[in-house]
Amino acid sequence: MTFKNVTCKQREHPGIMDGAADDSQRSGSSSPTSDGLLAQADQRVAFCLLADNFASCLAALLFSLMTGLSLAPLSTVLAATRRSDQPVKALHRYLSTARHVIAWHLGDPLDPNCQAGQSSVAVRRAHAVAAASVQLERRGVGADFPADDMRTVQTAFVAYALLHSRMFGIRLDGGERQQLILAAYARHWHRISLSLGMTEADSALSGDLRSCRSACGDVQLRLISALQAPPPQFLPLAEALSAGICLIAGDRHSPLLLRFLLLPLRLLLSSFSPPAVVAVFLEAAAAPDAMRRRALASVGYRPVVHAALAGLLRCLLRLLACAPRRFHQGTFCPRLPADAPGSARLVAGGHSP
Repeated sequence: MTFKNVTCKQREHPGIMDGAADDSQRSGSSSPTSDGLLAQADQRVAFCLLADNFASCLAALLFSLMTGLSLAPLSTVLAATRRSDQPVKALHRYLSTARHVIAWHLGDPLDPNCQAGQSSVAVRRAHAVAAASVQLERRGVGADFPADDMRTVQTAFVAYALLHSRMFGIRLDGGERQQLILAAYARHWHRISLSLGMTEADSALSGDLRSCRSACGDVQLRLISALQAPPPQFLPLAEALSAGICLIAGDRHSPLLLRFLLLPLRLLLSSFSPPAVVAVFLEAAAAPDAMRRRALASVGYRPVVHAALAGLLRCLLRLLACAPRRFHQGTFCPRLPADAPGSARLVAGGHSP
């Protein structure tokens, strides 16, 4: 799936002030409602934001998946289905999730006749299969996924873009227009959450931009709390995901999107009380082996967990070390070293390296 002839970055984001009616006429709608026009406009804005900041949005998605593993209900389901317990499987899940996210930006996710709606139907079907699999493994014990946890998982997909767009290198127009773009983006993700089975009452993105950001902040705090005492499945699943990402371009020239992983962690450390796991990650990264062991032991981790934590950190830092220290007009344009295979080069938002 690719973006062809997309030049959103060279023009204003459409549909905020005007242009929505053109889409309704092309789609054959004779009397579009105001809600329908707004939904079309929001979808166009969301698509342009994604197309202009493709690599940055994928990095935010990766970070949401990584931190979301700290939620016990989600990690329990993933561990039970055994679809993310190995690097190749975890990579497939990440790429599959990214493919669905792209599809949701190509149309109305509530329309079952378009690609976006069909993608939502497929995701809901996959969720049902996973729940049945867990129920079978538990010999009939229900595998309910609480609405609060589902809201947290779905809100996390958009939380980092709404709260920390600059940190992830997502370019936006300044001033009032930036607020309009983010509000449209939040409304489109609200429709996505509805298409995935959330109700208006359960969705965290049903209000204005201020309330959406507040809900995203609550989700962020919940993830921080979960990272302080992650479930036992967190480490193997997180390690499998990070190792799976390495497979895209090999260990030496791994995806540069991972350079963003530590930036939001540092933001969390500077804004809140240091979560135990994150603090250990950052301290163990630069510490000699003896200091690393003491740091890990100070937060009560068993020796068998020490190697997993240190291994995950070394993997992430090895990836981050090869990332260029540059931004392009506020947007990170990932570039691999000159000797990297041409097929492994990544392009962000349509920019050529």
